[in-house]
Formats: sequence, C-alpha cells, structure tokens
Amino acid sequence: MSESCVASEPCCAISERKGSCGILNDNRNQPSQTISLRHSIGELPQAHWDAAIGATPSAQHGSLKTYEATNTLAAEPHYFVLGSEYQPKVVGVGYLARNNEQYARISRPLLGRAKLLSPVVPGILGPTLIIGLRPMYGPALLADARQTPETQCSNLHEACGLLEDWADDNGVTLTLVGLTDHDRQLMDVLRQREFGETIGYPVSELDVRWDSWDGYLKKLRRGRRTTVRRESNTFARSEFEIRRLTAGELVPRECFNLIRQHQLRRNNKAPPYRPTLLQELRKNLPDNSLMYVVEHEKEIVGFVGFVLKETVAAAAYIGIESSVRASNQFVYFNLAFYQLARDAPSLGIKRIMYGTTVYQGKSLRGCKVMPTRIFIRPCRTLSKIASRKALEFHRKWCDQKFQHLYTSGLG
Repeated sequence: MSESCVASEPCCAISERKGSCGILNDNRNQPSQTISLRHSIGELPQAHWDAAIGATPSAQHGSLKTYEATNTLAAEPHYFVLGSEYQPKVVGVGYLARNNEQYARISRPLLGRAKLLSPVVPGILGPTLIIGLRPMYGPALLADARQTPETQCSNLHEACGLLEDWADDNGVTLTLVGLTDHDRQLMDVLRQREFGETIGYPVSELDVRWDSWDGYLKKLRRGRRTTVRRESNTFARSEFEIRRLTAGELVPRECFNLIRQHQLRRNNKAPPYRPTLLQELRKNLPDNSLMYVVEHEKEIVGFVGFVLKETVAAAAYIGIESSVRASNQFVYFNLAFYQLARDAPSLGIKRIMYGTTVYQGKSLRGCKVMPTRIFIRPCRTLSKIASRKALEFHRKWCDQKFQHLYTSGLG
C-alpha cells in the first residue's frame, strides 16, 4: 500500500442524529476527522451535498429525496458524511438490507439464473449495508472532486476505516455495488483495504462526441450508420411523435403506468415505487430531470425519464406500451437513444448512462459496454474466509460469461 495514498489511522467517531449506532474509536483527546450518519437526506444541506458529489446524477440531493419519498422496499437509508456537513470531504449513500427483496442488488448479479438460491444470500451475509445508487449504477462513496487526488484518496481511506468500525460494532456486512472504470481511485482503496471483489452485470454508456445529428451518424461505422438512419427515418414516417415535457408541465399519470407495465413484462413484478414517483422527481429536480413521451393520436404510449448532473445524463425510467414495441416502428430506440442524441449537444450533455439490458442493441448504436464491480466485506469471520475464495471463483466465471459483451463504444 502506497504511503502517499493511506490516511492516518482513524481516531474519530460516527455520530448519529437519530437512533443509536454507538461511538467508534472515540479518542476525544486526539480527534482527526468526524463522520456523521443521517437517515434522511433532508437533514443535510442540498447545496453542499450536491457540490461534493460531482457529476453523479443519481447521488444528487433531489434524486435521493425522490427515492426516499416513493420507494416501497422499506430499506432504511444511511447517509454518511466525512467532515462537516457544510464542507463534506466524503459522502456515502447506503441502504440497510434485511430481506430477499432488499438483497436483489447483490443476489441478482451473484446468482444469475439461480434465483432459487436467493434466500441463501441473507443467511450468509447477514444484515448488509448496500452502498449503491438507485435506480442507476455509479459510485455511492464519493470524495469531493474539488480536492487533490492525494487528499481524495486519504479521505476515502479514512471514511472506509470508520465505516468498517461501524459495521463491526453493528454486525453489518458492507457491500459496494455498481462501480466501473470511472471509479478506479475508490476501487484501489477498497482493494488495499482487502474487500472481496467480483464482477456484476455489465452496463452501457454513450459518449457524446458530436454537435449535431449528422455528427452522431458520422461517428458510427458504416453498417451501424445505415441501421440507425433507417430506424430514424422509419419512425419519422410513422404516426408516432416524440415530445419533450416542458419544465412547468405536469407529468401525466399514464407515464408511471407505462413504467409499471414495462417492469411487469420484463421482471414479472412491479417497480418498487409509488405512483407519485415522476411528480416527486420533477418537484425535487426541476432543472435536472429530462422527460420525453411518445404520442399516437394524442395518446401517450411511451415514456423515458433521465436524471441530469452537470454534463452527465442517466436513463432512469422507461415504459413503452407492448403493442407499440411490436409495431416495427423502432419506437424504443428513437425514444431512448436517437432523440437524446439530437438534443444532447444543446443541453451540454457529454455522457449518457444506460442500464444493464439490450447490450447488443446499445453497442450497435455507439454505446460502450463495460463491467461493473462489487466489493464485499462480510461482518462474520467465517464468512470473510469463505467469501474470499467464493468471490475469486465468481469473478473468473463472470469474466468468461460477460467478456464477449464488452465494447469500446463509437467507431
């Protein structure tokens, strides 16, 4: 471990305004930094939180407030802040999982199609703090990017040390999910701290390297360009029309119903949100939410919602009527990709984050597909020993399983 990248031995406390998690390493005569725990994002000042997270759409204050207000999983939110809440050095977002449904972020990528084994995961890991963002992937333990890389690394080490102490005192497993190559510094810290590591489902991103629709087409290979142009022209000749919801426009109720139906078809279960989801999102992120609808004869038959932060957009919610998807008018790709490809330059968007499905289709349209990583620190000694070998095997298996999906993006 490089000395320049290691924080001083933590000798501070995790303080909690609500509940009782205890005092950790309480050396009050020699304090270094403090880390606090809150169970509602409303207890933390929005401007200072959003300044610390950089370009991470799903970690912003309004995104977290929306999830708190509308999620139905009943997973208790944990927000950690290293340093003052008015000058946060590291912030973390986690959800305490205790039942099978709450463990889905871990069990789905770990078990794959072996869904019948899902009840085993809570039994092995015990209560687990899943440090991850909903509904998208991305880092949920974030050092203030305005600091130097060395300071960021030191602060991440200190925050991790305090989280480990808190987890040991409370008998909780720590799991960080959704990390990609963008998060190399955090991953290096976790490896140095000997977290177990494996690979999750790949994710896709589209780098915006054009300033017009023709510029986007020119970035694609000839065969891909022909496909995209054909699908775009077919949709333009159809009776469907994509419209962007204006900032002051009420989000129609049909939009959530489309999301719900879409998830039921895809996952055989409803999304874990209340029907007020989109209204809350628009209220909490009036300037950082982007919503499009597809209309046919003035009826809404498709919806997609993006969450924005600085130059990054995350595709958060989508729903398309099943009959529309079967119409061969390429509604899905025009709604989810081509419309934002046209609008991104004028909106200042440089990167669009997509999810964990339709890898080949997204790759053909210029997305890069890359692995995500999961880091686990079990709370039980026996689990720590057993999990290391199990995760090593799982990582090799995932490397072979997903390797053919990975692509480098446009070109």
